[in-house]
Amino acid sequence: MKAKLIHILLGSASALMLLTAATASHADQVDTIKASGVLKCGMAAGYTPYSFVEDPKTRQLVGYDVDMCNAIAQQLGVKAEPVFVTGATRITDLQQGRTDIALAALTNTPERARLIDFSQNYMVTGVRIVVPASANVKSFADLTGKRIAGTDGSNLEIKLAKVIQRPQVKVFPSPSTGFLAFEQGKVEAMAGDDTTLLGLMGPTGNKYTLLDQYVTKEQLGVGVRKGETRLLAAVNQTLTELEKSGKAAGMFDKWFGQESKLKMKRSFVIGPYQAS
Repeated sequence: MKAKLIHILLGSASALMLLTAATASHADQVDTIKASGVLKCGMAAGYTPYSFVEDPKTRQLVGYDVDMCNAIAQQLGVKAEPVFVTGATRITDLQQGRTDIALAALTNTPERARLIDFSQNYMVTGVRIVVPASANVKSFADLTGKRIAGTDGSNLEIKLAKVIQRPQVKVFPSPSTGFLAFEQGKVEAMAGDDTTLLGLMGPTGNKYTLLDQYVTKEQLGVGVRKGETRLLAAVNQTLTELEKSGKAAGMFDKWFGQESKLKMKRSFVIGPYQAS
């Protein structure tokens, strides 16, 4: 009986050790990334100036998110590999392991924070609305019942209904396809991050007007799968070092600030999420 009890206890201990090892192995994504030599960053192809193809000949992806991805990969000692995602798939692609981290102008919200973990905020922006300059639209009140383009996965159906009466939200796969519909007159306005809208407006910005009112103010973070504490720490360390060194401000100036066509002023610093 005593020998049998010892055998059972040893068996239970071995099973517990195996379970603990398996759990630790599963939770430590950093080792997997380093073993593969690649950090898979979920990014969109048409999110100017976050991630977009600047030169059709090279098809090379560039932008603010691309620079952030490269910096995180360098911190981990691996190569950065962009993986194309959409607004609707960026979280599920991360959860299912198709990507290691999620960027794609990903807004940190309480609902999303229940599905994935977020890094510190590396960008603060806001949802605004662009209309034709020739249209008699001065405020949200003038958009009652109007057709407004949005991007799939951005929850604009909920956000716009809080500030505009009876908005007809038309959802598109990406900001670029939504803006094309806006240019073609298929919708009367387009809603999105102000930085994304300014990037899409580009040199033809005199044809359009960006309303002064904000639908929402948003904080963008890098998404990491739940429980990947080492990877999240590495991402946050990268962001903190970029801020302290001034490189983060340089990235902003390159894509949004004085070195860009947008000429925006940086009104934030990288830091923890601030609940509103």
